[in-house]
Parts: sequence; C-alpha cells; structure tokens
Amino acid sequence: MKKGLVFLMMFGFLFCTQKPKELIGIWEVKSPHYRATYAIEEYNNRIVGKIQYYNDDTYVYKGTGTEKDIFLHKIKRKDSVYIDAISGATMTKKDLVIKQKSSDTLEVTTYIRNKPLKEFWIKKKKTHEN
Repeated sequence: MKKGLVFLMMFGFLFCTQKPKELIGIWEVKSPHYRATYAIEEYNNRIVGKIQYYNDDTYVYKGTGTEKDIFLHKIKRKDSVYIDAISGATMTKKDLVIKQKSSDTLEVTTYIRNKPLKEFWIKKKKTHEN
C-alpha cells in the first residue's frame, strides 16, 4: 500500500511539473506589424523564448546566441494556456498568452495598453542538411 501511494505521489509530482516541451522549436511570426523568428527552447532547466530575428522596419535585431536574446524567461502552463512566468511564485501581468492551436501553430496574444493584439506563430519544419 505504501509503495503504491509513494508511486502515485511521484507520478503526480512529475505530471504537475511537466514543462511545455510541445512548444520547443523555431517559430516564424505571421504579423502585419513586424517580421520575426523566435526559438522556444530548454535553457537552464526552464523553457524560454529567444529572439533569432526581429524587424519592424524601424528596428532590426539579430540574435546573438546569448542570454541577451531571451524575451520569454520562464514559459509555464496555466489552465489551458501558456504564460511567461517571472519566477516560480510570481506571474506576469496579462502581457502575453500563448494558445496552442495545433502542433505547428500558436495563437499569441499580447496586450498593449490593455488591448489584445493577436498573432500567429508557425513552426518551421526541420530541414535535413548533408
């Protein structure tokens, strides 16, 4: 009985602390306001978003491959969506919400002056290079 209870507790702990690995990949933004490519990856035991490329016709940023590129610091699942959590205890204000529409499409809502701006991120297919 005790072994079963311990196993159930361990399974519950692992299930509840699961990272959103389904988001990992390279994502291209479909937005009328700017062009961007982001990478969602595991970094220092957390899931982060890194800028690979950004261009809004007034500002251009190319990723450096360093921590400077991180713009989503700790992606966590909250209810049926993903948010950027500042720390384990404190969640950000309603600044960014990610909904997974399919395995290769994310609906991302950002809030500017409390007004939602929706855009879609499309997962780039892996290419095999020889």
